[in-house]
Amino acid sequence: MLLCGIEDLTPGTMVGASVIHPSRVDLELLRPGVTLDGKMIARLRDMGVMQIWIHHDATADLDHATGVNLSIANRQVFQAVRDSFNSLSPRTFFSGNFQTYRQVVMDLIVELISGKSLAGMISQLLTDDQELFAHSANVAYLSLIAGLQLETYVVHERGSRDVAEARDMTTLGLGAMMHDIGKVALRPELQKRHAIHIDRVDGESQKLYQDHAMAGFQMLSGIGAPATMINTILHHHQRFDGSGWPDMSKVSLGRKTGPLKGHDIHVFSRIVAAANTLDNLTRDEKGHRRPLVAAICDLASPRFDGWFDPVVRDCLVRSIAPFPIGSHVILSSGLRAVVAAPNMALPCRPLVRPLGPNDAVAQAIDLAVQKEITITRWLGMDVTPWYYEPLAVENVMMNGVKADAA
Repeated sequence: MLLCGIEDLTPGTMVGASVIHPSRVDLELLRPGVTLDGKMIARLRDMGVMQIWIHHDATADLDHATGVNLSIANRQVFQAVRDSFNSLSPRTFFSGNFQTYRQVVMDLIVELISGKSLAGMISQLLTDDQELFAHSANVAYLSLIAGLQLETYVVHERGSRDVAEARDMTTLGLGAMMHDIGKVALRPELQKRHAIHIDRVDGESQKLYQDHAMAGFQMLSGIGAPATMINTILHHHQRFDGSGWPDMSKVSLGRKTGPLKGHDIHVFSRIVAAANTLDNLTRDEKGHRRPLVAAICDLASPRFDGWFDPVVRDCLVRSIAPFPIGSHVILSSGLRAVVAAPNMALPCRPLVRPLGPNDAVAQAIDLAVQKEITITRWLGMDVTPWYYEPLAVENVMMNGVKADAA
């Protein structure tokens, strides 16, 4: 299959994977095997569909690594978030449906680890009119990618004697999935708001918005929810440099004041904090969608220095491929190509394979070696403004454990 932008489609093209409505995650517009005609393409464009997986003989060998099944698993998380947030009460949510929600998270984990590599397995992030649900599912998705990639670091940071328990990422997925449950009581416009800079939320709305982490914590406290899960919800806006929130005075009964800082923040909360911001960056301040490469480029920029655990931030910047395997790209040389493999060292320089005149399988080009060639267009969009190279993180070894703590 080949992931193409809507403008690259021509009549006669066969759909390779389900086409989902861009504003209704639960609505399948087209099934695999449908042959597109001009009217269908125009209709999809009018509905806001921006990219489609199509059948392509020259890329069939890449199908196992495209992560298409991840989209299905992530939509199941979306549906679970929607059901839980619409539940009559948190107690009903937890006692009646917790095992169901745990299962959808486990299914997503299985899909993630079933691929050859976590790097490059990102598929299109969800969008929906009910933005809160899609955002929550996306944060769970991104958090689990980071958590699984950083398994050794997570085990070290959790400090548990039971390694198997420390390696279990299910609670991370649940905490990420429910991180914004405290927003359910807010006005619709605040539910949809995912502020990166709290000082840009005005007046009374700022306090209402800022209280959602505490509200979520209180909703699920005392009803048997795992402590790690509810604390992940409470602390998903804490920052590594101590500039986050909430103030711990109320929770600790005065034993601790101010926000948490550094490694005092649970590693799951540190992961969700960074994943939360990354998904927020896929929209501009007016709510318009931005390409994933733009969001990752921003996350890697000095703008967010100090906000996140540098190990976690570095993992997201390297592990979330800006150009997924199977993507159609245009190179600076003018060649059309397909992304064949990710590059965690230089994510914007993956291995690509040119698509020739007859789209026959061609010899791959390693953009990390042939540095005179770059990706200029992805799915019909100019991506040259967002080229980035991750900076080296001091005292971080390849396995994610701090060298000074090994």
